[in-house]
Amino acid sequence: MQRYNGWHPLAKGAIKRETGENPVQSRCCNSFVGSKPSQESHCTPSALLRYVREGVWNKEKSEDLPSALCVSPPPRRGLDARFISMAFMRFCMSFRSSRRLVRLVASWPVAVLCGYPSAHAARFAAVPDDTLSEATVTAGPSLPRLTAAVSVERFDSLALLRRGVTGLSDALRRMGGTLVRDYGGAGGLKTVSVRGLGAAHTAVSYDGLPVSADRSGQVDLSRFSSQTLSALTLAVADAPRLLAAPRLLAAAHVGLESRLPQTGGPRFAASLTQGSFATVGPAFSASLPLASHTALGVSGDFFYGTNDYPYTLRNGQQVTRHRRNGSRMQAVRAESELLRLLSAGRWHTKIHYDNSHRRLPGQVTLYTERATERLVEQQAFGQTLWQQRVGRTDLMAGAKYTFAEDRYTDRDAQYPGGALRQNYCRKEAYVTAGAAYTVRHFEVAYSCDFTHAGMESNLASGADVRREGLLQSLSARYRTGGRLPLTLTLRGLTHLYVEKAGGQGESMLTRRMTPVANLSWQAVNAPRASLLLRASFQDLFRLPTFSEAYYYHLGSSDLRPERTRQLGGGMAFSYGNRRSDAGMLWTLSADAYANHVKDKIMSVPYNLFIWRTVNMGLVEVAGIDLSLAGRQPLIPQHRLYVAANYSLQHAADRTAPGSEGYGRQVAYTPLHSGSASAAYENPWMNLVVHATFSSERWSTNEHLSQTRLPAYVEVGIGVYRSFSLGCAAIDVRADLLNALDRQYEVVRRYPMPGRAYRFEVKVTW
Repeated sequence: MQRYNGWHPLAKGAIKRETGENPVQSRCCNSFVGSKPSQESHCTPSALLRYVREGVWNKEKSEDLPSALCVSPPPRRGLDARFISMAFMRFCMSFRSSRRLVRLVASWPVAVLCGYPSAHAARFAAVPDDTLSEATVTAGPSLPRLTAAVSVERFDSLALLRRGVTGLSDALRRMGGTLVRDYGGAGGLKTVSVRGLGAAHTAVSYDGLPVSADRSGQVDLSRFSSQTLSALTLAVADAPRLLAAPRLLAAAHVGLESRLPQTGGPRFAASLTQGSFATVGPAFSASLPLASHTALGVSGDFFYGTNDYPYTLRNGQQVTRHRRNGSRMQAVRAESELLRLLSAGRWHTKIHYDNSHRRLPGQVTLYTERATERLVEQQAFGQTLWQQRVGRTDLMAGAKYTFAEDRYTDRDAQYPGGALRQNYCRKEAYVTAGAAYTVRHFEVAYSCDFTHAGMESNLASGADVRREGLLQSLSARYRTGGRLPLTLTLRGLTHLYVEKAGGQGESMLTRRMTPVANLSWQAVNAPRASLLLRASFQDLFRLPTFSEAYYYHLGSSDLRPERTRQLGGGMAFSYGNRRSDAGMLWTLSADAYANHVKDKIMSVPYNLFIWRTVNMGLVEVAGIDLSLAGRQPLIPQHRLYVAANYSLQHAADRTAPGSEGYGRQVAYTPLHSGSASAAYENPWMNLVVHATFSSERWSTNEHLSQTRLPAYVEVGIGVYRSFSLGCAAIDVRADLLNALDRQYEVVRRYPMPGRAYRFEVKVTW
């Protein structure tokens, strides 16, 4: 129940609603939740009359207003009809002694003042009085709820906006314990690792199914746009749900959730993004209902950017300015999806295609910048996921097929014919299924994955490779009752891989079993305060990827599997109004961890496509992650949103005592890193200021003076505003990135862009 504190005449009534991803998406309740009636929602007069006649709308019992009553309104003319009619209804219903008279009298102003044009009212002529059509309302709190047994951070689209996030890699950089490698510019490769374990230990899922990463074990986050996502989730140490695909049970899981098509009515959206260095990106999406429980969604976007940003080059006492060359990129993405809502579940099918042409920027070495490499990538996949609840049983089944092709070209006179061409084609078939059963305080789940992956190339030295993997997970969870429950989760994961290269006579068989254990206790569970204590243990195992073992210039294919043990513990505390989006709310989470990595597979980039990969004998990682998020009302219609995170991470090489790199920080791992943001929302123009920082790093484990990367702080400023124009909602946003024009490098000899602007406008109708 949420009570309204504003000026609306229904302020004293309690109206229940499903929390929206943002206030615009909770269209059915816009008129009741603390803002003036907007054109995002409208109620039909016949439906309101029916509610009055049936006696549902009364002072003693304030029921939910069905989402079916809400439709796109006609252009507003004069004083808002809903405001006047419901004010009159509220006045009439104050007379409790004669309810029948109240309903009769109240129905007349509703019918007169909420009148529609005949063409608009005809949309409801086919709906009987006792039948309500269905609409889908999605939602999520503006601040993450810290109630999971493992560390979980979730950002919806509104939270990303309030943090000034401009891309997916930028969003992950704002989460505790993450390390994002960025090669500069919109077309640069962007990968993420968590708690010093490497990007290959971070599983990425898209709408519930894993994203293929057999090529290098690292998912390039630049392929995804934050504009098409409804939410982003980072779970560390384990999956928050007991029933999960075994392939997603990695050291960290990044869950990407797209905007699902809506079944309540057709919805369309178009956006245009323009920024510095000739970047432009139009996008379009449509949601079309096919039946009462079925909807079709289509979307597409295009991106182009020259990325010819200036940078500063220092050579001793001499400082010169240059402009980045060879970074041009163009990409296109298209998706089509079908959503079928079931009685207690859903069936979601998606087809995706993306194609990109990139000029790979080379390393900047003194006065030489090599930019002769080109990369053409295309990927297509189709996936389907079915989820259903039957009684106490949860069922899940999914399948996915991925086709990916990479064509790399390096034009140089040193190669025969003047160019080096490497073509790689990868195909992967993936199926998963599982079930979970709950009885009182006990829950058990079983899931199974099977993957068949293959790679072909045009190189005589690169034999065709086939790999089949069978992963099984058996999980159990026990939760005590009461207000302060104790939860214990146990998992057992088995790995079975069969791999064969074309030039080898026998197949290679690899087997491994890895356990996972989590324990959490709700120490405090008060109306305005909550404290959760948690501890976890995880054993991890991974094989070398195709890129690490078989790609050209990557060394030996005799790399050993990487084995990792992770031990962690932490707490999550929240104070304030946790039941609604209104009022003050502050959350704090703190986690400490220790990782023991044996035979760590390290990939050091030569350029965006070619990596050098070796086994390190032993790496020990220890760290602390702190996250703070707050919502503080100032005065009516004025709020302050604050978010900050800090990570202390010490990752040391313990392979060979006495060696030059022994005990030193592992390459490209900062000891200190973090971010902070503050957003001020008001009735005029919302403002957000954000910053990210990193301490010094080294590009090699030996910490030579010439391999040192200085510390940096990047500051950004953004403004955003949403308003209505007729039946359309318009979102406008402008950002100033790297406002202080700080010159820095995330990867050595790959300078990052300086000061830049970004402007975006989005229209939804």
